[in-house]
Amino acid sequence: MKYISTRGHKDKLDFEQMMFATLAPDGGLYMPEHFPDFSADLERLAKLSYQELTSEILRVFIGDKINVTDLDEIIRKSYSSFRHPEIVFNQDFKDFQLLELFHGPTWAFKDLALQLLAGLLDHFADKTNKKLLILGSTSGDTGAAALAAFAGKKNIKIIILHPHQKISEVQLKQMTSYQDHNIANIALKGSFDDAQLIIKTIFSDTKKFKQHDLVAINSINLVRIIAQTVYYFYSYFNSSKKINYFCVPTGNFGNALAGLFAKKMGLPIKKLVVATNQNNVLEKCLNEGIYRSTDVLASISPSMDIQIANNFERYLFLLTNKNTSLINDYYQTLDPRKGYQLPDDLIANIADDFLAGHASEKETKQTIKEHYQKYGYVLDPHSAVAVNVAKKKISGLNEAFISVASAHPSKFFDTIEEVLGFKYNLPTEIKELLAKEPKVNIIENNLDLVIKFINDFTK
Repeated sequence: MKYISTRGHKDKLDFEQMMFATLAPDGGLYMPEHFPDFSADLERLAKLSYQELTSEILRVFIGDKINVTDLDEIIRKSYSSFRHPEIVFNQDFKDFQLLELFHGPTWAFKDLALQLLAGLLDHFADKTNKKLLILGSTSGDTGAAALAAFAGKKNIKIIILHPHQKISEVQLKQMTSYQDHNIANIALKGSFDDAQLIIKTIFSDTKKFKQHDLVAINSINLVRIIAQTVYYFYSYFNSSKKINYFCVPTGNFGNALAGLFAKKMGLPIKKLVVATNQNNVLEKCLNEGIYRSTDVLASISPSMDIQIANNFERYLFLLTNKNTSLINDYYQTLDPRKGYQLPDDLIANIADDFLAGHASEKETKQTIKEHYQKYGYVLDPHSAVAVNVAKKKISGLNEAFISVASAHPSKFFDTIEEVLGFKYNLPTEIKELLAKEPKVNIIENNLDLVIKFINDFTK
């Protein structure tokens, strides 16, 4: 398998090169040159454990860069700390199923890809004697999952940026309570989009960091998306019904894109449903073909408070049949406020892949309340957004669907307590976490100041 840039750079990379490169030299994102087709092998794959299925899928993308024995051991270690024996789990309700992706170390779906990416990076860094500097931005869950995955790694240092005072208390404590020598956090006085732009700017000019091998752990690193395809297959195989739709809460479009990858790899579903909160730039683009960002609005689902979804560039690459000239026109001089307008033929083709909707703050709260009253089950705000949108978009079709639960409600317990009107019984691990004192490095929204912090930390 080779990997190519969304913007047409001539070089084709193997898996290891792609994982370490992150961005292509032309600023594009890497994509598989083609997708493997598992459609003729679904019956066999359906009998596998989550770990076995992960190995089957990943080895096609990795090729001969790692032997099967080593890969299986990395996968085993990556998922050894998950709380559920199946790693992910389909929760059955009367009218739909909920895919629980929050059984990892930090109680969020980001653990599934980041634990695996950490294992792979550690393996290749050890093999090649690389000293890695991992950089990432987070709207909440990615940072916590990344620090949990990379803490204590001997050949790796990691710095995570998050928007100051715009994440939940649990997310903040998860990112700022570690004492390991190799990790640091930055609370950026700005939005997630600001933090993401700084990371992309650094990776577009790595000459400033010649002494480091820079690697990104945001979903601009394609390995994250590949790893996430596995749970769509596993959930489909373990459903009690014939599933035609997955409804996915998303902000940066990575989780939804992973579902589309799975579909292109032979998963026999009809469409993905993209669910956003009031920051619904993706909904407007998928429905109307207009991608134009506005100010980020703070919400009770903060991990989705994003206006510039990097992974949408990857979808355009597929949607335009690899029209790199068009993508360059849209992205090389892109002003997110002005954005771009897709031509009518592309808008029509989007409907083959996606439905899209959003849930308001009021609707999200009402969904949390109604679901608890009906089932005695607490949804976190992000998962509630997906359930709300799924019922608006799919329920009338009378077809079976799975809604994706991306985080455990304990990560947003203050919202849960406000909506449901009682004190939420937190897991012991979360109670202990909340008792810790955070160590926060607050920095202005300034690229030079961030670079100075990075250089000071890595001396």
